Amino acid sequence: MEKNIDFTWKIGGEAGFGIMVTGATFGKLCTRSGLNVISTVEYPSLIRGGHNTFIIRAAEEKIYSLKQTINLLVALNKETYDLHREELESSGMIIFDPHDFQPEPNPSLEFLPVPFFQLAKDNKGNFLMRNTVALGASIAVLGMDFSLLEEMLRKEFERKGEEVVNLNINIAKAGYAFVLDNLKQTPRFKLNRSSKPKILATGNEALGAGAVSSGMKFFASYPMTPVNGLITYFTAREKKFNLVYKQPEDEIAAINMAVGASYAGVRAMTASSGGGFALMNEGFSLAGMTETPLVVVYGQRPGPASGLPTWTSQGDLKYALAAGHGEFLRFVFTPGDIEECFWLTKLAFNMADFYQTPVIVLVDKYLCESYFSAETSAWQKPQSLPENVWQKAQTINRGKMADKTDGNYLRYKITEDGISPRAIPGKGPVFTVNSYEHDEEGLSTEKSLEIKAMVDKRKKKMILAQAEAFGPIEYGEKNANLTLVGWGSTKQAVLEALKNINSSGKITARYLHFPCLSPFPVENTQKLLAKTSTIINVEGNSQGQLAMLIREKTGIEITDNVLKYDGRQFYPEEIISAVNVISKGR
Repeated sequence: MEKNIDFTWKIGGEAGFGIMVTGATFGKLCTRSGLNVISTVEYPSLIRGGHNTFIIRAAEEKIYSLKQTINLLVALNKETYDLHREELESSGMIIFDPHDFQPEPNPSLEFLPVPFFQLAKDNKGNFLMRNTVALGASIAVLGMDFSLLEEMLRKEFERKGEEVVNLNINIAKAGYAFVLDNLKQTPRFKLNRSSKPKILATGNEALGAGAVSSGMKFFASYPMTPVNGLITYFTAREKKFNLVYKQPEDEIAAINMAVGASYAGVRAMTASSGGGFALMNEGFSLAGMTETPLVVVYGQRPGPASGLPTWTSQGDLKYALAAGHGEFLRFVFTPGDIEECFWLTKLAFNMADFYQTPVIVLVDKYLCESYFSAETSAWQKPQSLPENVWQKAQTINRGKMADKTDGNYLRYKITEDGISPRAIPGKGPVFTVNSYEHDEEGLSTEKSLEIKAMVDKRKKKMILAQAEAFGPIEYGEKNANLTLVGWGSTKQAVLEALKNINSSGKITARYLHFPCLSPFPVENTQKLLAKTSTIINVEGNSQGQLAMLIREKTGIEITDNVLKYDGRQFYPEEIISAVNVISKGR
């Protein structure tokens, strides 16, 4: 394999052209060729139609993020060419159907006309199978092994019969052969089958895998972008893992069903985005009052209101930290990659059970729906989380359970640590639970001393849970003179930017990633930020909500912010440019 393989491929066309399937297949081909892969999809919030794209960056070396520029553009219509041609690097290539349009001449670009529809038609295909021709053409340009694609197509369509399998293989082969016969130069790379397969998964799939491996048995969720991938993940695995997915009439029902299932003794989860979670707030507080374990996956997208349903954001941090009326403990985990999605979901179930409280796993559209490759070892032991955190996540911990008692069971018994033994209905003692303030037995009360005792009891859990705070995780130069801080999926673009910043020789930089924001890691944050002269906050919102939280918890004020709030994820080039500007101003 040639050295320094690093390319970005983008396909675009109208909804219904098979963009998503083609992109996902191409990403799998790259991972099976031994490359590291990051990809994302972009689509409008329309029922039908609109412009869709799928972009993939694949490289031999470790990569963390997409880039702003692309090397190979597959245009299934003229709109794709018009919208994305400026993104092509010099010497980039455009594959297009000459019967659709004729691009303007450009000496810095290479044009490869491929008659998508004609090739599909000649091989007994239809108009919609042009994407399969384009897929075959793409792997020919990049020098991939066609046998890999043939295997994937055979597996994908085998349930539809041999005739359909051969139809798709022949159409892909037509695109592949056409390019080899007409390409002006040899394929750009030589990519063969890899002996070290990688995992390729979306954030939703990693969250789902973490939940299943944690013993989750009940999931209720009303469909809402960007967490719908969790629904498809669980529905496909209900029988295999003996779990239940329930689609209720709305988000209010979803969270109350999940609280009820958890109360009944099974590990339960719900998921939504901002608008749906707004409807869940009373149920979220119900879990706080009844001290019922609950895991909530919160997938962010731009607001207010419906906002931008199919784009990404980090604008709901403050809301997640404070949602629900009254004072009660909640954990908020903010994974930055699929490895953390998996392990922090496992940790979330243990924290929910141990502390008998709700836990939010706060993600975003980019992380939920994008594909990322990972080594298989990433699921065995994480590299990005502290050893003690991994140990807590590794095994199932149901916390204080009271299956057998002497008959004097108090569901809300006041204990030294604030955590009362939890009984399961039908498995021993009889007890009362409702949404009102209560005494130790669970009976409603309005007596001032009993009210204060219960508030103090729940507060003890908040104090105890502070010991669970972890992070921030330090990346880059230990003794850097510049520190970037951030949370969630922003981590990936920052780590990619760090490679450039630290190799320039002009600046030494590091990154502090916050995977846990409630409880907040006060002492460690103070310690790490005391070692640097310049701090830059990088976030996908307009106010710098992490910077606000750091000031609230530590007194450290961050005045330099790199903020993005146009619905798109960060690119490393944007961060590098901002860091250079800020550094020059110092």
